[in-house]
Amino acid sequence: MTSSNCLLYTGGAASGDLYMFDLKNKTWAVVNATGDGPGALHGHGLAAVGDRLFLFGGYRLTENHDVLSRQSLILMFCCRYFLVTVL
Repeated sequence: MTSSNCLLYTGGAASGDLYMFDLKNKTWAVVNATGDGPGALHGHGLAAVGDRLFLFGGYRLTENHDVLSRQSLILMFCCRYFLVTVL
């Protein structure tokens, strides 16, 4: 996978799902990964570098207010695995 042949989309505040759109075949797929994924977030950033996707920041919805996420995640596409770091 290279960042030039697909688009990545997260479910945002509604879900923690990660979707990939293949620009060549014009098809959507859910990216299934192991490890502790980000869960539902909004206001976060994503950056693809080579075969890795970096997710940082964002807020988690709670009953009364938003809580700032202190996690930074790396999704390694080669093995579909999330690595978690805490800021």
